[in-house]
Amino acid sequence: SSTYKSPNGTEILYYNHENNNIKTKDLANIFSEEISNNISLKNNGLIQMRNKEVFILNNATVPAIIIETGYMSAPRDLDYLNSEYGQQTIVKGIYSGIWRAYEELIPSK
Repeated sequence: SSTYKSPNGTEILYYNHENNNIKTKDLANIFSEEISNNISLKNNGLIQMRNKEVFILNNATVPAIIIETGYMSAPRDLDYLNSEYGQQTIVKGIYSGIWRAYEELIPSK
């Protein structure tokens, strides 16, 4: 008999687009690394969207990703998301990703 394990962990959703010479996959990689460095939940990595299922990402006119920081349906993830510690580490990962993306992907004048 197989046991069903509910989805859990973090992941970054993106389309393989390029806007203003910034590849969304590069942006997604930076955030995946920074989230993984700060959050103790399982890192599921990058998930490339191929169909039109995520309207806001598929139609974005700027580089855009979605950061999934955990699953409310997974008890461990939900406890982490609800904890002050978990929220602080999530914010730290996103903050670090913003700074890295700014430094690495936006050319200085």
